[in-house]
Amino acid sequence: GGFILISIYTILNGLQGSLLQQRTLTMQLNAARLNLEKNVEERTQTLQRRLNQIRTAAEVARAVNTILDPEKLLQQCVDLIQKEFNLYYAGIFLIDERGEFAVLKAGTGEAGRQMLAAGHKLVVGGNSMIGWATARKEPRIALDTGVEAVRFNNPFLPLTRSEMALPIINRGICLGALTIQSTEPEAFDQDDIRILMGIADSIAIPLEHARLFQETQQNLEEIRALNRAYLMESWEDALTFLGKLEYHYQNPSSSSDSKQSNLIHIPLTLRDQTIGTLTMDLGDKSLTPEEMEFIDGIVTQTAIALENARLIQETQRRALEEQRLSEMTAQFSRANTIDQILKVALQEIGHLPNVAEVSVQLIPPPEQQIEEVQG
Repeated sequence: GGFILISIYTILNGLQGSLLQQRTLTMQLNAARLNLEKNVEERTQTLQRRLNQIRTAAEVARAVNTILDPEKLLQQCVDLIQKEFNLYYAGIFLIDERGEFAVLKAGTGEAGRQMLAAGHKLVVGGNSMIGWATARKEPRIALDTGVEAVRFNNPFLPLTRSEMALPIINRGICLGALTIQSTEPEAFDQDDIRILMGIADSIAIPLEHARLFQETQQNLEEIRALNRAYLMESWEDALTFLGKLEYHYQNPSSSSDSKQSNLIHIPLTLRDQTIGTLTMDLGDKSLTPEEMEFIDGIVTQTAIALENARLIQETQRRALEEQRLSEMTAQFSRANTIDQILKVALQEIGHLPNVAEVSVQLIPPPEQQIEEVQG
């Protein structure tokens, strides 16, 4: 009986130890599972953040390749960066023409609107991270702005704890800088810095293209304005030479008893410049869309034909003037006296239609007049 009791006691102790060991292993497995789930969740969040950052970089690249308006381009870039990176503030500075200041061109939130309205700008090479980055063409990163020596304390952004200033460079020329700010200290890791620097680099070339496109549009508008002014001046000269040009036509088949008047005025337009007006009295009738389209075609062809005729007349007039100048030069070469030369010159000038009388008088030079008065 004692042996049996001892055996049972031993077995019970073994079972109790096994249960305790099993409970310990279960606790360890649960802890490992929780730790694994936590790691998986952290990795998932990190991967999701990286995917969002990569997606943001792709959206910025798509925006900079499709938007040609520089202001709209820059504002959309900073809005995407601020939203997807969960930032306190993002802004873009561009260097002015003199290279003295980095001027804020786009900013997020109310602080960005206030600074844009105030014309916020920083001195290139001054006491700011933007000034430092634009002067040296190198990124400046402050993971704790409280101990950063080079930083401009902005009253519009008092909660900034981490900041990056990334230069925007194209062909070795610094166009401006991208500022990134967070309320958390040490908010940026190496992956954040690498992606944001890639975004800053991607902005440079399209920004230059947008600027060139805007300059081209301005030049084209100036050319159009000069062309319109040239056409207006040319037609004014033509009307001065030819007189008032106005023609009327009465359709013999139309009824002249109608007292109703329905006037339609259609401008004769040539290269965005109106050179005349076509007026039609439809009476109590109206035009169909087909008739209106036909009239528009006639008006367009008429304007082109009128301009061609004017150019031909102007060319003929200039050729005649060149011929008369050549004949006058030949007469000058045959003249032997001053009287003959003056007579030829006055006759040619007097043939101009707007000249009623012409005279010429030879006077001594001013020095000779002074000598005569003193004598």
